[in-house]
This record gives sequence, structure tokens and C-alpha cells, in this order.
Amino acid sequence: MTKILNRKEVAELFGVSQKTLQKQINELKEKHPNNSCLNRYIGKRQIFTEGDVNQITELLCSKSPKDQTANHQITTGA
Repeated sequence: MTKILNRKEVAELFGVSQKTLQKQINELKEKHPNNSCLNRYIGKRQIFTEGDVNQITELLCSKSPKDQTANHQITTGA
């Protein structure tokens, strides 16, 4: 049987807060609106399978370099 995880458990796996996880999921939903791993609910609660977590990891790791530089500003001492 497939293990079902809630948002709190997934956030703990990624080592981020639930709010940060939700922000990342919302960004991924904009780019991948039909991806089932981002749109699985029981009632109003979002749930994830272990496969969903793997897919989300792949999506997060495949962000374009443009997205990564926007999120990680490099500063130099002058």
C-alpha cells in the first residue's frame, strides 16, 4: 500500500516550513498546472504519495537557471 503524507510531513522531509513548501508548490502549479502530484486532495486537505514527493523533488531540482539566480542573489563586497 502507498504511504500518504500530509503537507506538514512533506515540509519536514524537505527541511522547510509549511509556508515555504506551499509557496514552492504554488510556483510549481503555475508552471505545471496539470501535474497530479501538485493537485492531490482529500476534501480540502492536500495529500502526497511517496511518488508525488519524488516528482516534486525532480521539479524543484529542474528549475531553470534564471529561476535559481532570482532566488539566490549574489552579493560582492565593494
